[in-house]
Amino acid sequence: MITQQRRKSSNADHAALSGRYANGLEIAAVDDYSFLVGRLIDSQTLALATAKAAEVRVSPHAMLLATGTIVAQDYVKVLAACFGVKTVDEGSHPAPHLTLVDAVSLKPSEVYIKADYLSRAGADFALVTSAYFSSYEGLTTREARLTTAIRGLIRNAPEMSAYGPIWLWQVIVIAICLGLMAGASIIAPHPTRALLLALITIPFFFIVLFRLGAFFVMLVRPENARQPLLIDEPDGNLPIYSVLVPLFRESAVLPDLIVALSALDYPPAKLDCILVLEASDKETVDIATSMRLPPFMRIVLVPDRAPQTKPKALNYAMHLARGSFVVVYDAEDVPDPQQLRAALAVFQDHGPGVVCVQARLAIHNAKASWLTQQFALEYAALFEGLLPALAAFNLPIPLGGTSNHFRRPFLEQIGGWDPHNVTEDADLGIRIARA
Repeated sequence: MITQQRRKSSNADHAALSGRYANGLEIAAVDDYSFLVGRLIDSQTLALATAKAAEVRVSPHAMLLATGTIVAQDYVKVLAACFGVKTVDEGSHPAPHLTLVDAVSLKPSEVYIKADYLSRAGADFALVTSAYFSSYEGLTTREARLTTAIRGLIRNAPEMSAYGPIWLWQVIVIAICLGLMAGASIIAPHPTRALLLALITIPFFFIVLFRLGAFFVMLVRPENARQPLLIDEPDGNLPIYSVLVPLFRESAVLPDLIVALSALDYPPAKLDCILVLEASDKETVDIATSMRLPPFMRIVLVPDRAPQTKPKALNYAMHLARGSFVVVYDAEDVPDPQQLRAALAVFQDHGPGVVCVQARLAIHNAKASWLTQQFALEYAALFEGLLPALAAFNLPIPLGGTSNHFRRPFLEQIGGWDPHNVTEDADLGIRIARA
């Protein structure tokens, strides 16, 4: 708790941290981070970080954390010591009535204001890192987020969810059709068989017609259409990009995944990479927590509650994401380092009317065996022929389960993913088109 005596005795620290306040307004924040000098870094390192942060338009401590110059736990401990407040050990559980303050996502001056308010209110609070805050921010908040992740779409648009897979009127129509078919088969079996064959042929005819159209699109498509443009913006204008990677029993690929994500060509201070782990998957959780993750990467644990599906995990993690754009990767993905910049270029080029970008997928071990060759052929047909044709004909696009980029506000507007649908990717593509 911050007492009046403590505020006076550490006036030098508070002057640097809060920038001195007059009538509730901050009038100077030049030395906001001077408290780090001599404790975690030297003055030259702070000056360089401040200059780089100004270029990218992030706070100096975000730049220091993103580059690995300091670690979040040390930063929070030093900040808490300057304020005379307590922090919580990363490996422990917080007390039930302890209010947690995320000291990493806010500027020091903002943390000061919040801490001062809680102190005056007589609250028991502690400064913590963003990762710790995500895991233990409070049972009520976590429960509300979990409920929204599971029942948000059902509550707001029940007709769009697979929770109720079949409606009463559909049952009635199916029963009537089956009854008519059975009766017709008894009364006139040969004409009925011919009619059924004709009905079955119709959808196949349209499938063949579409594939011919896709082949024509491939022939007339410009060769440079396969070369994505990169966004022509300085790093300071780039938005924060959240990368969601849901994992379940995939501890074996974690090291390769971290290497692949670390190769992304994007300012680390604006990269918000979240490993979305199931709390019940102890093996993956233990290995992930024991690894030294890059500063821009954090772990979010999804509470163990049915349904245990990828879309539920994505919904849960999205509420903790910081980015205005979101991309989903799978554990075995090796995304092109330029993919985020390429996706932003497409969003920028097409304007707000485009809310999702699907990246091409390719099999990296196509020549390993006959089976992998078939996978490679199937992926090539889908991403070089069928999906471009759907886009050319302005038809709904069933998304793949990975490398989908979204404008986050729109994704939240339509309710995110359907946690009760095991083909949540294709379902989301259709719901986007309907919206």
